[in-house]
Amino acid sequence: MSFQRRNQAIGSRSDTDSMRNISSRVGGMSLRDHQSPSIGRQVPLVRKTPEIKTQQVNILGVKPSVSKSSGIQVTSIGSATVDNLVFKQHGGIPVGTTTLIKDISRKDVKDDENLKYLSSLSFQNTIGLQFIATGLYQQRRSLKKDITDDNSEKIGHLGIVVGEWIDLHEIPGVYISKNKKHSSSNNKDENESIVSKLSEVEQKRKDLKIAWRYGMKNNDSKDGKNGELEIKEDPNFVPRLDIQGHVFPAATREEVLQININGNTLENIFMAIQQAITKNPKKLIRLYLPNFLNPKYYPKSYFQHHNIMKFLNGLKTLQSMNDSRFVTLITTTTDFSIPLLETFSHTIVELKPFDQQTIDYLTKNYKSQGLPNKVQQGMLNVTKMAKVSEFGHMAVRMNEIVYHVSKNGFVVELWSIPVDAGDDENKDNKKQDIDNKKASKSIEPHGHDHSNHSHISKDLEY
Repeated sequence: MSFQRRNQAIGSRSDTDSMRNISSRVGGMSLRDHQSPSIGRQVPLVRKTPEIKTQQVNILGVKPSVSKSSGIQVTSIGSATVDNLVFKQHGGIPVGTTTLIKDISRKDVKDDENLKYLSSLSFQNTIGLQFIATGLYQQRRSLKKDITDDNSEKIGHLGIVVGEWIDLHEIPGVYISKNKKHSSSNNKDENESIVSKLSEVEQKRKDLKIAWRYGMKNNDSKDGKNGELEIKEDPNFVPRLDIQGHVFPAATREEVLQININGNTLENIFMAIQQAITKNPKKLIRLYLPNFLNPKYYPKSYFQHHNIMKFLNGLKTLQSMNDSRFVTLITTTTDFSIPLLETFSHTIVELKPFDQQTIDYLTKNYKSQGLPNKVQQGMLNVTKMAKVSEFGHMAVRMNEIVYHVSKNGFVVELWSIPVDAGDDENKDNKKQDIDNKKASKSIEPHGHDHSNHSHISKDLEY
């Protein structure tokens, strides 16, 4: 009895041919090819395709976050003190996020003198110009061939400023130290060195006295010259800027793009930003929106809710698509802040300038200590922090940080109670009064003391 399949025996010739066809399909070779090379023919060697090494990319002015979270890259806002104190969880602005800076409401100030003083100060624009100046600095570094020894591609920055009221000629330049002129007199140099050493000793004595009186503890940051916060500088990350000078040569359109408000719409502005990102695929985009939606600068046609929604959602989409090379800074005032704008922003910083009375008080106290440059000009509060608040971590910091504007730009430091100059003055006055009383009781012009006897007649005594 024979076993048949489709009226054919399994051992028939046609079945053998079908098995050979199946074996030829397995791996593209016959059954004989699966045997040992010593028995049949050798298996041909499969050559691997050569690996093409992609060029390493190096975005200048960008470094990993100081937090333990992996993958977070940060860039500088333009101030080393702000990077280290305000953004202390990261050491800079996380790339792919939006930072909102809100200034104090001018309507809260009722005194005309204080209103005039506060209106003359523009802290938020100082931060914005430093933000753009840092990107300009990194862009010009990318054009230099000898900045690093590696062969990685150097990627620069592109600044975008929305608003024609920002003068790009006021972008601060990099601080250049002036070489001191050497005097021909050696005695003069020696005297100056002696005086400087004595002043340093005297300053240390005052600092110890202040620390003893208020029980101050050593912080990670130290007070440098003139009491300003001293933080280790890293010129590869953030340059030291001089706001009293201007960048030279002036910024070009390829370095800083300015988009006008007048005669434009939010839709056209968004398209211009999108086009700039597309044309510069190998640059980090630093978008600056100063005084955003302030009626003083924006026409009424901009204040339509659906247009604002569309613009912000479009920026959010651009950030998500270019999260490795896009960072945004927005400044506004509390009068014109929109809740939607706060929801859109990843980091929210509030600036609350001191009134003139507080400024005068601080100036008097710090001047008596020999620290005129340490006078703070306002309080800085952090209500939301990127890559921290969205994960439920505590990031609110109120009444901890103060700020002032110096020749190096916007500077922040931890708030500490200044020594009241009236304490020392009262002590000196009391001591002087006691000495005067002692002097008046002692020596008279005829040379004896009236405190031990009396010249009144006994007959007149009762």
